[in-house]
Amino acid sequence: MWSKGGICNMAIRKKRKTRASRHWKLHLLSGFWGSLVVGLLIAVIVKRHCLKQEGIAINERLLKEICAPKLPAGIPDEEVDFIGFTVHFNSAHHVPNYVVYTLTRDHIGGKATYDGTFYNDESVDGCAMPLEYAKSGYQRGHMAPAADMKWDAVALEGSYAMLNICPQRRQLNTGSWRKLEEKVREWGQRDSMLVVITGPVLTKQMSTIGNANKIAVPKHFFKVVFAPHAQPSRAIAFVMPNENADKHYAQYAVSIDEIERLTGIDFFHTLPEAEQSRLESTSNTAPWFHF
Repeated sequence: MWSKGGICNMAIRKKRKTRASRHWKLHLLSGFWGSLVVGLLIAVIVKRHCLKQEGIAINERLLKEICAPKLPAGIPDEEVDFIGFTVHFNSAHHVPNYVVYTLTRDHIGGKATYDGTFYNDESVDGCAMPLEYAKSGYQRGHMAPAADMKWDAVALEGSYAMLNICPQRRQLNTGSWRKLEEKVREWGQRDSMLVVITGPVLTKQMSTIGNANKIAVPKHFFKVVFAPHAQPSRAIAFVMPNENADKHYAQYAVSIDEIERLTGIDFFHTLPEAEQSRLESTSNTAPWFHF
């Protein structure tokens, strides 16, 4: 017969065995979940690596180089830094060669205000006077949009410097060009950061306005937008005529190669050739407009 002590001892042994079994099962489960987590992490790392291989990792140094397109030799060019953007100014034509800035998600929807007064920068040779636009038939068109600078009062005021201004037809300035600027802000919200490069297409034969400086009136304007942190990184470009640009802005999309042909400016010249070709050779709007 089993004694009470024997039954008790058996119960203890069964209990210990049950605990040991549970411990083994927990160990197995923890091992399974641990392996699963590790596997998922590896998959994410591999995916990110593969995505980076489709483009190129953009660090701060390379981003700074991307923000400095190469102008043709012999073009007057004075670099002027503002809070929020940089102007490359052409003193011979009294307008920018281009302006460049990074538009981050934090910069969008700012509440800074300014009274809207345009002003001359006397420290820069060839800077136009605001009154030279009076009765010319052209508006003072921002290259770095004021709405992109509302994140900082000083940046906003700087956008009204005449160094940042070109003669634009009202139909362009308040039409498709403005709508494109609004769309760029939407893209900046989506992609977290953009590099935006904007300027006139300067040619040999241009009409002028103003008596003092003979400000060049470009026939076209361009905008290049680059999303360095998209996977893969992508770029898009636009050229609009300085007139009643009444088409949808997407219809003005062109390849960056086309803008280089029109302006002589070499964009993204510090990137590897294969990456330049990928970014510059097409005018594919799908990744930008369909999301």
